[in-house]
Amino acid sequence: MRKAINGHLDTLLIDVLHATAGFFNSASNDSSASPSLDPLFERAARILHKAEMPSVDRMCALQILDILLTGRHGYRKYDVYKASLTALILQLGWHELDQHENLAPVDTWDQWVERETKRRVFWTNFKQDSQQSAIFSRRPYLDDTRIHVRRPCLDSDWDELSTQVLLTNIGETNAESAQLHAIHTIQNSFIQTFSLSAPSEVYLSRVGVFFIDAKKNWLRQRNDNRRWTQNADAATPLGNSLLFKKFDQEMRQWRTDMIVAETLKDDEVDPDNIQYFGSPRHRGFIARSRYFCINIYSYALLIFLHLSNRPSFLPEAEPTNSGDVFIRGMLMDVLGHAWVLGLVAGDVDLESWKKSLKACHDLSLTIVANADIPVAFVDPLVPSCVVISISVLLRQLRSLENTGVERKQEMEALGNDLMIQWTFFNDLATLWNIDSLLSLLRHLGIDHALANIASKT
Repeated sequence: MRKAINGHLDTLLIDVLHATAGFFNSASNDSSASPSLDPLFERAARILHKAEMPSVDRMCALQILDILLTGRHGYRKYDVYKASLTALILQLGWHELDQHENLAPVDTWDQWVERETKRRVFWTNFKQDSQQSAIFSRRPYLDDTRIHVRRPCLDSDWDELSTQVLLTNIGETNAESAQLHAIHTIQNSFIQTFSLSAPSEVYLSRVGVFFIDAKKNWLRQRNDNRRWTQNADAATPLGNSLLFKKFDQEMRQWRTDMIVAETLKDDEVDPDNIQYFGSPRHRGFIARSRYFCINIYSYALLIFLHLSNRPSFLPEAEPTNSGDVFIRGMLMDVLGHAWVLGLVAGDVDLESWKKSLKACHDLSLTIVANADIPVAFVDPLVPSCVVISISVLLRQLRSLENTGVERKQEMEALGNDLMIQWTFFNDLATLWNIDSLLSLLRHLGIDHALANIASKT
């Protein structure tokens, strides 16, 4: 705000902020006339391919635009942009921002703000890249073991520091000393929501790499004919792997320690009322919205992992073992090759299947308990999470129909969960461009399932 008032804010950042406001305004007003991002995308592409290094303001603009591109241009175009932006961040050395912090102490307000801004740009990029890499079955552009960057500070600490700096500027005799002490105190703080959400991206990317490596190793061993013959051990599920069990245990512990979004509910907060903006209550609502997304991640991650626990997982590395060529092609056009066939597999281990069904039901309960949160506060990874869950519900409904056994109570519970998640998915479609995911659900039989549910009500 200070830069904007003084006329020092980068013009690209101003234009991107305008586009962001227009994007969410059109979504909240149910308008289909969302502003075009093409001119901004072209400007950003020119900056990414220039020789000179961009300013911090420009990097902020490029990162915010990165988020907008996710939802409006689809994942594929976004991934190309993401690769260029991440390469630039690595070139700037922002992944090692705090590796030698004792050698370069920050002792002014402007320097502290600049360094904190760099941290937030970096972590936003890292979290999105981790999500994207798993969704599309590629390795992340940045290995999480190479990161030497502090977590972002609490917003409240940022404000506390701002207040202290203001006070020192209007009368403290030892302003520089007081300012330096405040900065060092705040640098030791960690943002709670970030610390709890960060494991989701780390688990997601690591599980994604685990899937890729497992299939590559199976193919290599199979083709070298050292341990594998044509069909040897083809029925060995991935769940026997020690790494699979480790991920499962860690994710469950992470889920147990997690804050449940609805426990932070404040009935007196109206998120659309401008008078709340920037207030402690508004920040509380933002934190709750993040926990809502994190809660959804946790259920989808568990399903994501357990759908790989099946005999057909490793042989999928060979196209000849992948069943229907059309289904394979359709799914891989939308999502990643290393895991996506789990959305239609019928041989998932029974215990893993039960865990997946339980996660689907818990996800529905979370959606209902937080129904007051507008979709504008939900991030673009959530639709993919919901699709993973819906695929499980559809297969279980189809399985019950095919057995011919009357299990009315279970069918009603599954139908209720499906309707909750389908309604939520359609709400998300008013904000994010998820047409490809919608087509995928239609191919998986969502229309047939919804018609059956409607005929029984």
